[in-house]
Amino acid sequence: MKIMTDIIYNCEYEDECRLDIYVPDELESNKACILFIHGGGWRGGQRKSFEENAIYFCKLGFTCFNCDYRLAPKYRYPAQIDDVRKVIEYIKDNQNKLTYDPNKTAVIGSSAGGHLAAMLGTTTIDDINTKIKIPGAVICYCPITTLKLWDDCDERIPGMLNDFIGASYSELPSLYNEASPFENVTGNEPPFLFLHGKADDVIPFWHSEKMHDELIKKGVLSRLILLEGVGHGFGYGIKSQAQVRSLLEIEEFLNETFDIKYKEAKHDEHK
Repeated sequence: MKIMTDIIYNCEYEDECRLDIYVPDELESNKACILFIHGGGWRGGQRKSFEENAIYFCKLGFTCFNCDYRLAPKYRYPAQIDDVRKVIEYIKDNQNKLTYDPNKTAVIGSSAGGHLAAMLGTTTIDDINTKIKIPGAVICYCPITTLKLWDDCDERIPGMLNDFIGASYSELPSLYNEASPFENVTGNEPPFLFLHGKADDVIPFWHSEKMHDELIKKGVLSRLILLEGVGHGFGYGIKSQAQVRSLLEIEEFLNETFDIKYKEAKHDEHK
């Protein structure tokens, strides 16, 4: 495995927009890749949060990317989604150098990063000369799927949303809807996997449940895993019972989605 750090993917904002790349040995590569997007309420967090996860999946043959992105309130929506789209573009542009199939790109995000991952799965953007495609699979740990204020929301959420959008819901409802993955499900989405703790008191598990149901209703392949007694932000790492269960679910999901055949000897080392 080779680790490449502090790679600039958006030269306009090079201090905020860097990524680390975890490249498997050529003979071990399964030609698929994973982009990890950290959480932190769009206002904090760092790409190193998912480092253990990236190393874990790299050892299974995935080329893995851990990215930072511009943070609120200095940068408002859509800066964050624009940045992670830039990473998807970087992944496409570097497929020959890093020898993977960009059509086998999964995105994994937690919390606000889960929101950004879901946004990548429900929207596309047209540039002057190119179209940035949505990823081939989306995996969301405890994501926010709608920005509309809810009755059981944590007291910190309104402030986070105001910093992220730059206004309250009553001031800019159309922008809140635009930035809500649930509101933008069309039926053309890639397969989704949701992992959410039932004891999450920051982002209630109905966020995952509601979007999962909407995807299913629109004919999209979606899987929902609810974990009893598990709280918010449990996905960073590979050791706890909830983390191990989630890793196994992700492996199975990616195997089915991309038809990946793990090498048993290598795979067994991480159980």
